[in-house]
Amino acid sequence: MSVTSIQFAPLLPWLAIAFLATLSLIAFLPGVWFRARGTGWRMLAALAILGALANPSLVEEERDPLKDVAAIVVDETPSQGIGERRARMAEALEQIREELGKQEDTLEVRELTLRHKSIAAADEGTRAVDPLSRLLADVPPRRLAGVIMLTDGQIHDIPDNAAGAGLPDPAHILLTGERDEQDRRLVVARAPSYGIVGDPLTVTVRVEDQGAEPGGQARVELRLPDGTVQNFLAEIGKDTEIPVTLEHAGPTILELSVDGGPNELTLANNRAVVEINGVRDRLRVLLVSGEPHAGERTWRNLLKSDPSVDLVHFTILRPPEKQDGTPIRELSLISFPTRELFEVKLHEFDLVIFDRYRRRGVLPPIYLQNIVDYVMAGGALLEAVGPTFASPFSIYRTPLGAALPGEPTGEVVERGYKRRGQILMDGADGRPLVILDRIGLGRVAQINSDHIWLWARGFEGGGPQAELLRRMAHWLMQEPDLEEEAISATVEDDKLVIERRSVEPDDWPIEVETPGGETLTVELTETRPGRYEATLPVEEAGLYRVSDGINVAMAAVGALNPLEWADVRSSETVPAPLAEATGGSVNWLADGLPQIRRTAPDRNTSGRGWIGLVANGDYLVTGVRQIPALPAWLALALALGMAVIAWRREGQ
Repeated sequence: MSVTSIQFAPLLPWLAIAFLATLSLIAFLPGVWFRARGTGWRMLAALAILGALANPSLVEEERDPLKDVAAIVVDETPSQGIGERRARMAEALEQIREELGKQEDTLEVRELTLRHKSIAAADEGTRAVDPLSRLLADVPPRRLAGVIMLTDGQIHDIPDNAAGAGLPDPAHILLTGERDEQDRRLVVARAPSYGIVGDPLTVTVRVEDQGAEPGGQARVELRLPDGTVQNFLAEIGKDTEIPVTLEHAGPTILELSVDGGPNELTLANNRAVVEINGVRDRLRVLLVSGEPHAGERTWRNLLKSDPSVDLVHFTILRPPEKQDGTPIRELSLISFPTRELFEVKLHEFDLVIFDRYRRRGVLPPIYLQNIVDYVMAGGALLEAVGPTFASPFSIYRTPLGAALPGEPTGEVVERGYKRRGQILMDGADGRPLVILDRIGLGRVAQINSDHIWLWARGFEGGGPQAELLRRMAHWLMQEPDLEEEAISATVEDDKLVIERRSVEPDDWPIEVETPGGETLTVELTETRPGRYEATLPVEEAGLYRVSDGINVAMAAVGALNPLEWADVRSSETVPAPLAEATGGSVNWLADGLPQIRRTAPDRNTSGRGWIGLVANGDYLVTGVRQIPALPAWLALALALGMAVIAWRREGQ
C-alpha cells in the first residue's frame, strides 16, 4: 500500500518566512485599498516566491499494515467448575474465536489460560492482571486492540489504582455465572498451632451465608482422627467456639464441616482442616524400687536427665516383716503414701515403673488391681524384674500378673547377654528378655533382667541402655513416632506419600478417601523391612483420609482457607475498576454474548449489546520516494510571469 503526502523543508526559518509574508501583505494593502491594476498578479508573484522558500515536496510512502493484537483470557481456575460456568464459557469462547477469526488479516489474537500450577496456588486466588501484562509485554500500546476476559469475576490481583497500572485498553469482562448467587462457607477464625495434651483448647469458626439474608443457625460437624464425630450449632455470621482436647503428642488433624445452605453453589468451601501439634506439658513418672541396688541410680539418672519429666520415686528399704525396733522416723523422711499414689492420684501418672519389686505385703492386692485398671484405661506400666520374679514372692502371683506379658518358669539364668537384631530382644538360650504388650487401651513392658544397668557402666562393651529405656518409655506413653503399627500420609510436590510401618508382613491394600468423597484403593510396595510405601497424585485441595482398616491417617492438602474459595459467587463488583480504568465493560454471558465490533481509537469501545476492539491502523514504512513540488526554477518562472502580467495590466 502506498500513501502520498506533502511535506515542507523550508529554506529559511518559518519565523523569517512569516515575517516576509507579513511585509508583503502590508506592501500590497494600498493597492488593494485603491483597487490598483495588477495588484492581484503582484500578490501571486510574491506567493510563488514564499512557496519556493517553504520548499514543499511530495512524499510517497510504501506501507505494510500491522495487525492489531487482541487478547482472550480464559479462566480455568477451580471455581469455574461450579454450575454451568465452564460449559457457558466454552460456548462463548468458540463463538469469539470464530468471530475474531474473520478478521485475521487485521487482527492477531493471543489466548491466555489461567490455571493453578499447584494446589497450593489456590491460596493466591485467581491472578489475571500480572499474566496478562506478561503476555502483551512485547506489544506497543498503539497496536493493542483490547482484551476479552471470560471469568466468574473473582480476580484477586487487580491493583488499587487500576487506572495507573498500565493495563491494556479496553478490557471487557464476560461473566460466566448467574446474578444474585448465594453460597455458604465455613471459616476458621482462630485456631491454636499447638496445645498441651489433655488440656482443653478452643477452635473458633464462623459460618457465612454470602448473598443471603443474615440470621439463622447451621450445624457444624467436628470429626476427630479416630473417626469420632461431634456436632455443634453455630449462629450464622457469628464466631462459634468449639472445644477440643488433644489425646496424644504430635500432630492432630481435625476436620470441620458445615451443612450446605439453601442455595448452595459448592460444598468445597464448607469444609476446613485444622492441624494442631500436641505437646506434653510434663511427664509424671512413678518409680517404685522394691529394694536398694546398684541399678537404682541408673533409673534415676535416666529419668531426672529429662527436664520435662516429673519423677516420684520410692524405695522400699525394709519389708514389714522385719521388725528390729528401729524408730519409724529413722527409716524414712515420709511414710509410703500407698493410698494417695495407688488410689487417689494413680491416673495422674503417665508411666508407672516397678523395679525389682516383689510381693512383700507393702501394697495390698486392691492397689495392684488398681494398676491393672489403670493400664486397661490407657495407662503405661514398665516392670524390670530380677531373680525374685521366679520365686514364690513373684509379683506375677498378684492381681498385677493379669497385665504382665511374661510368665515366670521358676528357672533363673545367670549369664551375660547382648543385644540381638530380632523382634525386641532375646536373652540367654533364646529366652525373652524384653516383652511389650497391649492391655485394653494401655501398654505394658517387661524387662526380664535387673542388670541392664551394667550396659551403662560399659560392662563387656556396654550397650544402648539409655536409648532402649527412653524409647521403651515413650512407646508406653503412646508417642506416635514409635508406633510399631502405624500409617502416615504426607504431601510432597502435589503427591500424596503413604507410608505404613508394620512388624508383620503387609500385603493388604490401603483405602484413600479424597476431599470429594471418592474412595481409591492403593497397593503398597515394600521399600525396606517393615516399611511399605505408595504415592498418589493429588488434584484437589482438602483432606485426604488414609486407612488400612485399623489405623487412620489424614493429610491436609493446600491452605486451610484458600483465597480461591473465599467467595465463589460471580461478581461484577470486583472487576468493575479494571473495566472502568481501561474503558471496557462488564457483561453477563447469561444475557447472551455481546456483538464484537472494531472501533476507531477516538470512539466508545462498548455499548448496549456490543463490545469494541480498537482498530488502530498502525503500519510499518518499507520505502519512501520524495519529489519537489515547487522547484526553484518553476518558482522563479512563475514569479517573473506574474510580474510581467502585472506590469502589462498597469500599462493599460
